[in-house]
Amino acid sequence: MFLLQDIPTLNTLLFLKDRYPSLNPSAMRSCLMLLRTGSDLLILADRLFRKVGLSQGGFLILVILNRDPDTELTPSELSERIGVTRATTTGLLDTLAKDRLIERRGHKGDRRKLMVRLTDAGRRRLDALLPDYMSELGQLVPNLTEKEHQVLIKLLEKVKGGRQ
Repeated sequence: MFLLQDIPTLNTLLFLKDRYPSLNPSAMRSCLMLLRTGSDLLILADRLFRKVGLSQGGFLILVILNRDPDTELTPSELSERIGVTRATTTGLLDTLAKDRLIERRGHKGDRRKLMVRLTDAGRRRLDALLPDYMSELGQLVPNLTEKEHQVLIKLLEKVKGGRQ
């Protein structure tokens, strides 16, 4: 996690360009600010998840399952959607199942497949967390207008598309 509080100024980065010719000072400052903001978001989210006994990964699985609570997904589908290995997903599912927040069932048509679904307890856990989570996230950008939110979203989509 990137926790540097003292982000270098543009002037500092311009000075470093003499030593490191490949340095693009504006791009570097943009990336450092994005990393710092991402870290702030993760720290905030982790604090909220811990209040209700969840990890970030567990939260992500519950959120995916909560999109359509009547749908069941395979562990590999969940793994792809949250961007972790199948082994990591198995550990997350073990914890969530132990806490009775998800349920694993055999697939109706293929006994080799395992299906995962959100339980009522899992839905209640999310219902206890999501209002605070949404409120806290909204408070991170209170000074942006609706138009600025839309511009920020477009810029972040552009950044995300740069390395695909």
